[in-house]
Amino acid sequence: MNVKTIQFTKLFFKNALDFKMLFMMTLLFPLIYLVWNHYHLLFHHLSDKFFLNLLFSYWGFIVVMHLMGGANVSLLALKENGFLKMFKFIAGNKNVIIVSNFIAQSLTLFLSLIIFTVITSVLFKSGLWLHALVLMFITFLITIIPISMLFLWIPALNVRLATISPITSLLSLALSFISSLSFTNNSILNFILLLNPVKVFFQLTILINNWLFSGVFDGIKLIECIVVLIIYIVLGTFFLRRITVNSSLSRY
Repeated sequence: MNVKTIQFTKLFFKNALDFKMLFMMTLLFPLIYLVWNHYHLLFHHLSDKFFLNLLFSYWGFIVVMHLMGGANVSLLALKENGFLKMFKFIAGNKNVIIVSNFIAQSLTLFLSLIIFTVITSVLFKSGLWLHALVLMFITFLITIIPISMLFLWIPALNVRLATISPITSLLSLALSFISSLSFTNNSILNFILLLNPVKVFFQLTILINNWLFSGVFDGIKLIECIVVLIIYIVLGTFFLRRITVNSSLSRY
């Protein structure tokens, strides 16, 4: 990591922490939604399986909401305001800015997931917080780059920020809802559902949990998840090439 990447990462990380709205959307909103849906279970001991599955599903939602509505929308904001063009001139390469923004947003996302996990463990009187954090860390490392690359289509668009922001919020909710769907004895449709980043994060976390803590290894499902992540990377590479630094507000 070169000096410019480090400096821009510090700048974007500070800005991400100062942006309270993103914090509210990716941490407070899922917590409120969780409490609203399961208020009758608060401060009750839940079975380990039920608690973990509940936690995994909200992790996927938080990750997608943050990476889509935070990391990549922030790149579009930089582009629209002309800062992406200016920063590219300073750094010499737009990829330095994109990578720096990705690192900063990943750090804030990781902090949000830690806080969410600890608070949820307290609310449901679960002692599995360390177990959960280990799983979250492993799945986070595996999926953070592919899922983030998938959403590079956002800064690649030549649209106004005000147009895309509400769409990403609604899309996050829609993906979260669709992730709960499944089809019995239809592997093709289930694989199509797995293309949903909320679903693949959830599925991969379950696979890692079963493998590490139960000794159960499902190679077929693991391969399916890996294929999906590779598809994300391929699509992200295509979107990355289409990201320009010219603002949609400018004619030049």
